[in-house]
Amino acid sequence: MKRIGASMGLSALVTLSLAYYLGNTFVYVAFIVLFFIAILSKIIKKYRDKGAIRIVCISAMISLLIFTCYTEYVYKPTVYNYSGKELYITATVREAPYKSYGNYYYYIKTTEIDGKAAKTGILLKSKYNLNAELDDTISFRGIVSPNSNDTYKSKGYYLYAVPYGTDKIAVTPAENHTIMYYPYLLRERFEEIISDNMEEDSASICNAVAFGDKANIDTSIKEIFRRAGLSHILVVSGLHLSVLSYIFLLIFRKLLRRRYLYCPVTILFVLFYMVMTGLSPSIMRSGIMMIIVILGEMLWKEADSLNSLGIAALVIVSTNPYSAGDIGMLLSFSATLGIILFSGPLNRYVLKRIKFSDGIISRIVKRIISIVCITVSAVIPTIPLSIIFFKHISLMQVFSNLLIEPVFKFLLIVIFIAALLGFTKISFVYLPFIFIADILTKYIYFVAKLMSLVPMGYVSTDKPFVYIWLGITFILVIAIILIKNYKISICFSAIISFLVLISGMLGNYIYDYNNPKLTVYDTGIGICATLSSKGQSAVLSCGGNNIKRDMAEDLENDAYEYTVMGITDETNSRCMYAQDIISKFDLKKIFIYDDSVICRQDNVIYFDNDYTVRLKDMDITYIVRDNKVFTYVKCRGNEILILPKNGDCKNLDSKYRNPDIVLTDSPCKNSSYISAKLLIICCSEEYYDRIIRSNYIKADKIYTTFNGDVEQRLEVQ
Repeated sequence: MKRIGASMGLSALVTLSLAYYLGNTFVYVAFIVLFFIAILSKIIKKYRDKGAIRIVCISAMISLLIFTCYTEYVYKPTVYNYSGKELYITATVREAPYKSYGNYYYYIKTTEIDGKAAKTGILLKSKYNLNAELDDTISFRGIVSPNSNDTYKSKGYYLYAVPYGTDKIAVTPAENHTIMYYPYLLRERFEEIISDNMEEDSASICNAVAFGDKANIDTSIKEIFRRAGLSHILVVSGLHLSVLSYIFLLIFRKLLRRRYLYCPVTILFVLFYMVMTGLSPSIMRSGIMMIIVILGEMLWKEADSLNSLGIAALVIVSTNPYSAGDIGMLLSFSATLGIILFSGPLNRYVLKRIKFSDGIISRIVKRIISIVCITVSAVIPTIPLSIIFFKHISLMQVFSNLLIEPVFKFLLIVIFIAALLGFTKISFVYLPFIFIADILTKYIYFVAKLMSLVPMGYVSTDKPFVYIWLGITFILVIAIILIKNYKISICFSAIISFLVLISGMLGNYIYDYNNPKLTVYDTGIGICATLSSKGQSAVLSCGGNNIKRDMAEDLENDAYEYTVMGITDETNSRCMYAQDIISKFDLKKIFIYDDSVICRQDNVIYFDNDYTVRLKDMDITYIVRDNKVFTYVKCRGNEILILPKNGDCKNLDSKYRNPDIVLTDSPCKNSSYISAKLLIICCSEEYYDRIIRSNYIKADKIYTTFNGDVEQRLEVQ
């Protein structure tokens, strides 16, 4: 069999991904089904010679067994033994720390837990910079909980820790460093050279493009690139590695000439770059494939792309079966598989139907067609994953990539040259390359910003019209295959699909714009709620105790533009996520009760008496009674009341006591004074009984957030 590596590797990756997300029921059912398929393929004469079927089945079955054993003997014991406990931990920093939304994150590997030897991966989150680098030792006391983030779990960090105050954290600099420290050190030096000679925004983009450091990129820039469908260039991936690898392969080939010299040197460069940029699954995938290609050249054999992709999958999932749950890796493999299978045939199909004459214009057009075919081939397989995991897709990514693809490759090379020449400290040697990189970066940012502003270019995929569009498009594709009149049917089907999509987008935009939406998030004990209407949103409360949830990102996906935010209490139940939201969004006003939270922002307004905020068709009134703040919102005939923690409802004016919707997260005094059509209780499942026993609010319906986020459309009156 020519492609046994592809059969085994890709079947293992797909099986492990499904097992990771669908759980034990899938594992048991899939194993039985695969076992019978393998037996039948051997019994039925027609399929006896189809060895690929049995190889795929056996590979998938072995993958399921490995996944089950790993879950039972590695993952579950780790989570069971340590989560939910206060522990004293001594650990070593294993990867480069990073900063996000004002918090510092450290990937650590424990050496001791409560004085006993233990080795397990933990993601440490701190509000303070611990000044700990790779290989340093951190000792701290804190609460440990299971890590629900798939990306971290795919890297072997199954636990999440939040330390107590900095006075109980000790950082010991490393006396000896691992080999991974030196690529990390070189990356820091490269980034310093770029940052010292460029404007802040351009430098942050360049450092992300070439070295994988996104820590200093402004959140508004990330959002622009995401809406333009260009997020992938800010994450070092297979594209980055393949460009640099081929360039260095050409350089080493010219310098060293003999393949037994330049091939191993190029492989060393590939390994070094993989370590320097963080060994993400997408980088590992590309690196392994690139090493196979170089080994093929060294041995005078051409590497098969599908086999290389399958071998890369086997290598990655063999070290940690949970790595198949990393969405970044799944997107990388899907895009690469799409390019391998579809880009060549699609490019040949288009070129056959267009007559070209010799000349530079013809070559440019052919190059444009090639870029479009590659982009389309990469995008189509990733659409289902984007719909499932991100709930958004950018319709502009084909056009964006067409405009930046040649420039991006050139930029990547120029940044590397500038960083390398920067070690000479001779300004006239490296500054010209810095200047070129700056111009190219500004061009890419301009394209990204232009594409991000295209109306409805960034579509939410959790809407009914998206699934209608996908269904109609699938039917049209089947019809094209059956009719076989490609020339007419492809154009006709493309037009129909486009019109359905545009109609759905327009209808959905009009509906969302004209129908207010209240969203109450599952954040544990505490209230986090937003209200959106007429293209703008207000953060009514931003509290909870779910330390693992990234509320800034969740809020970003659920509204048009956040204009105002209110903070009525300094406890976590009302302001847990305040700093994250302030860091991410360009809020016009932030309303804070009585200096309860000190916020160094120019747009902060403090109040200590009743205060009303008017935002288009929303009236938000903060009602102060006995140092407790009730939040009362009126929007297009609907009334919403948020009760304060330990508030006394008897003190509330009678005109506010009968809203349509009430939000609470704790028992309130004299709650019998309140009645509503809908009561939303924001709490954990364990805390629910305590609240409901002491709650006397009269309500027609009761929702709870521990069953998931609550999204409520308000009636327009």
